[in-house]
Amino acid sequence: MKNKFKIRTVVRKDKQKENGLVPIYFLVDLNGKVMKLSTGNWINLKDWDARRCEPKGNYANLRTKLRRDLTKIEDFYLDKIGRDEVVTAEMIKRFYKCGDENDFFAYYERFLELKRRTERESTVKSYTGTLNHLKKFRSNISINEIDLNFI
Repeated sequence: MKNKFKIRTVVRKDKQKENGLVPIYFLVDLNGKVMKLSTGNWINLKDWDARRCEPKGNYANLRTKLRRDLTKIEDFYLDKIGRDEVVTAEMIKRFYKCGDENDFFAYYERFLELKRRTERESTVKSYTGTLNHLKKFRSNISINEIDLNFI
């Protein structure tokens, strides 16, 4: 089966707020199935370059972040295809949300990043301590290795 993969950055005009801000998404076409991945970023519609599919003007940091994330998704796809693995939309979504699907530390770092927004500092400090203990225990842990015996 020939794989078809295309990704680009778009804004969702259908979700425009009253203040003119629109959310930025990645539009992924995988073998004819189209999915939208939210970047979590918003921009004023007048600051969006529709031709280049990126922010205009003084948004260099955002432009760089979007390009980096887009490249990570492309690299993930190419790596899986290079290993003759089947790539699904769910795999791409999980990778984008959690990072490398097999690297427990990458997943945990993302977890910590999200918890910093909602939890108290003492709770996040406890989570960070757990991460440090795990890193001392073993420098690399695959999610697939975590089972009852491992725990």
